[in-house]
Amino acid sequence: MAIKKIKLGIIANTTKLKSAIDFFINFIDWLSRKNVNFSVESALRTFLPNSYNLNFSDENQIFSNSDIVVVIGGDGTILSTVRKINTLGTPVVGIHIGRLGFLAEITTSKFKEYFKKIISGKYTIEKRTILKAIVTFNNETSNFFALNDFVVSKGTSSRMIEFQVDINDNYMNSYKADGLIISTPTGSTAYSLSNNGPILTPDLKGIILNPICPHILTNRPMVITDDKKITIIFKEKSEKCIFTADGQNDSKLSINSTIYIEKAPFYANLVRIEGSNYFKTLRNKLRWGVN
Repeated sequence: MAIKKIKLGIIANTTKLKSAIDFFINFIDWLSRKNVNFSVESALRTFLPNSYNLNFSDENQIFSNSDIVVVIGGDGTILSTVRKINTLGTPVVGIHIGRLGFLAEITTSKFKEYFKKIISGKYTIEKRTILKAIVTFNNETSNFFALNDFVVSKGTSSRMIEFQVDINDNYMNSYKADGLIISTPTGSTAYSLSNNGPILTPDLKGIILNPICPHILTNRPMVITDDKKITIIFKEKSEKCIFTADGQNDSKLSINSTIYIEKAPFYANLVRIEGSNYFKTLRNKLRWGVN
């Protein structure tokens, strides 16, 4: 049976791409020689020679009309792309030109090896949990989504903040801390890990609640199942307190703010190449076993 010819949509972090133009041109040339059906985000036109006659599309068209979105950048670019794709669910694969690359695991030196498998259909789609937050501030309501984490932070204030956490409308605990990280399994290797949080494999159906520098040392990270609903209520005024989604989108908070967090009704779909191994990636990125 013939393998369906997939259509790729290519987007990139333009700031990072400035230092990787040679790779980008090489990548586009290789796809063209392989007769791959692809379109390129219009904003990337300036990174290619004028002689290139390609199919350019805006970002929304790429999300809607592609079988796989190829993200050139770092993990941050994948996080923002997944949030933009939202309920469309278009699968995403990342080429790493950032710093760490937990999510964008394809390297510029080995892209041919990986994309030969992709265009041959030798890949799977891995569903990753996304969290949804509803934040109230000054009688206004905002919705946020996160693939990695939500963070409640004291911001620029030197004082700790006080807040209460309820789980499914049941009182769980009150905290006096620098903040709180609410993380997915995907985000367990991000900010939460640097705050001594546990690592969860991506297939676990859990949410991590990880207090940042708590005043009471027995306030430790906690893992709950992802069917639970989390409510955060503030106990004292802190005008500089902020709420952040994936370290990129933020909102100011006050004593009158309330935060409601639960699993989103959709997933992030990440492309995993045949032979890809989560634990190998974990060892490489965290440099386990390296003297």
